[in-house]
Amino acid sequence: MVSSPVAGARAEISANGTQTINLQGGAGANDKASLTVLNHSASSGSLAQVKATGNQTISMPYTKAGIMQVGDTASLGAALVASSADQTLTVGELLVQGGASAAATSKILAGTATTGTMTISALTGPIQVLGGAAGSAAIDPLYLFMTTNGAILVQAGNAATATALITAGNIDMAATNGNITVTGGTVAGATAGILATGTLNAYASGNLAFIPNAGGATMTAGAATGNNISLGGNCIGCAGGLIGNFNISTGLLPVVPLGLVPGSVLVLDSISPLLNPTAGDIVALLDNLEDLYGLLAMTEEGEITVDPLRRRLPKCY
Repeated sequence: MVSSPVAGARAEISANGTQTINLQGGAGANDKASLTVLNHSASSGSLAQVKATGNQTISMPYTKAGIMQVGDTASLGAALVASSADQTLTVGELLVQGGASAAATSKILAGTATTGTMTISALTGPIQVLGGAAGSAAIDPLYLFMTTNGAILVQAGNAATATALITAGNIDMAATNGNITVTGGTVAGATAGILATGTLNAYASGNLAFIPNAGGATMTAGAATGNNISLGGNCIGCAGGLIGNFNISTGLLPVVPLGLVPGSVLVLDSISPLLNPTAGDIVALLDNLEDLYGLLAMTEEGEITVDPLRRRLPKCY
């Protein structure tokens, strides 16, 4: 835990260059690895952070992967995990939680205005970006590749300052065992959004749902082409929630890999599907999410078929 509990405090783990943090957990079966970054200081300018000027890697082993949490509902100051270059997060689940005051912003950042890729793999649970009573929550790299073996929830809070945002140049995201849900806050200005200034590709085994409430909930793609949404369920509230030009496929069959072993690379053939939403494994779509759309096709009779060409997907572990 990195915590800043008193006035004027600054708590940090920092590296001038590359930073690698391997969290192993304890010896007991339930002693999961975890990383928590909190700031309960009400002093102006207080900060709790894990930061690197170079590439940053935070990882947990598959069998011990627990939660990585940035901020909580009681936070009074800023909490940050940041890299000035590329960032790789391999965790059990991820929570970015805005706090009790407007100063209690919680963020995960990567890169600069011209370079930097964030790769997030949540192995066993959801990815959540939640505004607090007044504090905002954000994930903000230049390029984002994000996969979870759970759901993705972006939900604003209870004040205009309590926004919840995932923003990047290009976004490739997948929820292999759940929905992608974007929920606006309870007051005007409490916006929840997923915004790509370039292309946006999203996959969910369940639904993509927008619940605007008073604050508004949107998913935006700036690129005129190359934006794809593939769903096992339905697109709910998409008429008002989607901004941009999207190719949308719904009701896709669940897809299951053959003989997947954690840490392996799977070669797909003409009859093997892509993902197993019930096993504890993930085949990450990441920067090759387009492979999903290339492999799955719909015939004139409405049947979903798989391209017989063999494709290789990157691994997520």
